Amino acid sequence: MATSGPYRLRSKAAVVLTTTAVLALAGCGSDPAEELTGRWTGTCTDSPASGHYGKPFTIEFKDGSRYTTLQYRQSRPDEGAFWVGDDNSLTLTDSDGDVLAGTFELTENRLSLNSIADPGNARSRPSWCTLTRG
Repeated sequence: MATSGPYRLRSKAAVVLTTTAVLALAGCGSDPAEELTGRWTGTCTDSPASGHYGKPFTIEFKDGSRYTTLQYRQSRPDEGAFWVGDDNSLTLTDSDGDVLAGTFELTENRLSLNSIADPGNARSRPSWCTLTRG
């Protein structure tokens, strides 16, 4: 038996409202890779307690999950690909295949890179970077 009348209309309205709400919520979540896009400059240290007294460091996150870095005493920038995980993890793979991984914290104009190190090298010294957009 086909349903008609007010019940069918309420059913359709409920489906439309539910679908609209799901789509709206899906659009609310921001893409961390997009939020990282741009040039960040600051310093990196080998201790989280060192604060701003580190070596100069610049990283630019580009569209297409690409990045470029320029570090202290480096004549040429490094380039590679980056990946952002749901848990604010960050993995950088340079053009030579070298990997650095750690986590990040992002506010509007401040980016903190935490314990960035080579996950395949037990002797790799982690770095903490404090960067600002611009």
